[in-house]
Amino acid sequence: MAEDVLPSVLPLDSGHPGDLITLQEPVVGRVIPADRRSSTTSCIVEIYEHLSVVDLQSGTVKARVESNNRSGPSFCPVGAEVQIELAWLHRFTLTQR
Repeated sequence: MAEDVLPSVLPLDSGHPGDLITLQEPVVGRVIPADRRSSTTSCIVEIYEHLSVVDLQSGTVKARVESNNRSGPSFCPVGAEVQIELAWLHRFTLTQR
């Protein structure tokens, strides 16, 4: 089965849960804590890494980090759910799955 790769000129809000975002530049996201009482932290998803769309909301995308080859306290761990402002996503590809 072939995958459709859409250029980033299409609005991300045309995506669906499960679609894959491949970053063409690093982006900062806010980690969504499992416990609502926990404080939120920011982390970096590096260039050429992948996010799986979980939900699209007004002006933001909630996504699961599927790959992030960099490690350390500044980088998002694989499996983390992050929230990213759509205005921060400039260069990416969206693959419908």
